[in-house]
Amino acid sequence: NNVEFLSNPSTVSLDGLEVLIYHGRGIDDMVMGSNDFSHERNDLVMKEFLRKRHLAPLYGERTPLASELEDHLVIDSVPDVLHTGHVHINTYANYKGIHCINSGTFQTQTEFQKIYNIEPTPAEVPVIHKGKYKHLKFIWRYEIMKKNNGNFLTGVIGALLGAVIGAIPAALMYLYLDLFLGYAFLL
Repeated sequence: NNVEFLSNPSTVSLDGLEVLIYHGRGIDDMVMGSNDFSHERNDLVMKEFLRKRHLAPLYGERTPLASELEDHLVIDSVPDVLHTGHVHINTYANYKGIHCINSGTFQTQTEFQKIYNIEPTPAEVPVIHKGKYKHLKFIWRYEIMKKNNGNFLTGVIGALLGAVIGAIPAALMYLYLDLFLGYAFLL
């Protein structure tokens, strides 16, 4: 009952902050159209979006524009937060007081990314709390297994003991994520 579908892009108000949410497809065109940009430094692309006041200032390669009377990729009002995704690489920049965030992914490297040598940053979660940026890091099961000679259970027990000793909320977060999402725990 409390889920609402939004267009791409959309602006939402969260805890008093105006957040411009955009998938980020325009990042590809900017990276392919200029040597000044890269997928790894997509924060620079987001700054350029804000400078140009458009979410696809270069288009036609991968970013189609709808043949409508209004261009919905124009940034009409300045947001507090510009939040993109698409490239699966977590970045953050503050541009003239605007938080520019690409939230990365919970997915490992895709076949497409392998072709273009793009290394995603899985399991890193950006948080804006009281106007300040925080970066939470999670760890994947396969990394736990690598650290424990392929033994997942040993890694989980060690992680849980460390979390319980250090902070019970971290252990509860791990249990929630592992049981319901099935792939990560909070460090």
